[in-house]
This record gives sequence, C-alpha cells and structure tokens, in this order.
Amino acid sequence: MSWRSARPKVSSLEVHGIFGRDDVIKSLRGLYEVSKNLKEIRFKGGALSLDMCFTS
Repeated sequence: MSWRSARPKVSSLEVHGIFGRDDVIKSLRGLYEVSKNLKEIRFKGGALSLDMCFTS
C-alpha cells in the first residue's frame, strides 16, 4: 500500500480514550526512528541485506 492510498484512511482515524490522533502519530514516528536505528546497528554488526535485487 502506498502512502497516497493510505492517507485517506489516516485522515479518518478515530482514537478513543485519553490519547488523540496526534499522540498516535507521534508514537508511530518515534517507533519508526527506533526501528531505523536498530536496523543500522544490525547492518554495522554484519547483518546481510536481502532486500536488494541484482540483475545481470
């Protein structure tokens, strides 16, 4: 799913309880940053990247 197709769903997001839409977005962005940092650490430690596609 691309961001363009997901955007209407995010715009209509309803959150219940003490948290608001902005709280959810802020938390997701924070988790994304954590995942990027962990990925970088894994690759620096020698992890193999399998998502690269090479053709000859």
